[in-house]
Amino acid sequence: MRLLTLFFSLIAPICAAQLHVTSPDGAVKVTVSGGAQLRISAGFKATQILKPSDIAMLIHGSTQNWSIRKTSLQKIDETIVPPVPEKRKSIANHYNALIIKFRSNISLDVRAYNDGFAYRFTSSFKDSITVDAEVARYSFPSETIFYGSAVTKRQDADIFHTSFEEPYRSNRWRVSQPISFSFRR
Repeated sequence: MRLLTLFFSLIAPICAAQLHVTSPDGAVKVTVSGGAQLRISAGFKATQILKPSDIAMLIHGSTQNWSIRKTSLQKIDETIVPPVPEKRKSIANHYNALIIKFRSNISLDVRAYNDGFAYRFTSSFKDSITVDAEVARYSFPSETIFYGSAVTKRQDADIFHTSFEEPYRSNRWRVSQPISFSFRR
């Protein structure tokens, strides 16, 4: 019994470990923690821009297991040359990436750029999957001002037909991407 207690007290911190990735210039820091729930948070310089927030991808017929199996870091500094340049002849693609593989065959790729961050879920299932839902319950600092297009549904179309066509407003409504924020210092 004592050995089992010792085992779980040693393994618990590993399963709920906090992992970090910073932007190439060090200004953006993203933190991810796994375990019972998957959470992400971010800061810019000395300002917290995203409080710990629940994220997940719910796969049909699969249980959530955010225990971390393997992690890796990548540094990317490349130039993308678009086949048909519109605004620029070349695009700098410079970021640091944290790839987290979970025991549930789901991975989370987090990219920290000098001016922001992004994440995406990937899977290593050998066959097709059905995503029941993607969870993104973002929690922002209390004095954050939010600007985004309000998501309103027309009677003759689904919600995705008009989400980018609405005027941007500062409000607390459900919104679509892209979104932008203003943080007070």
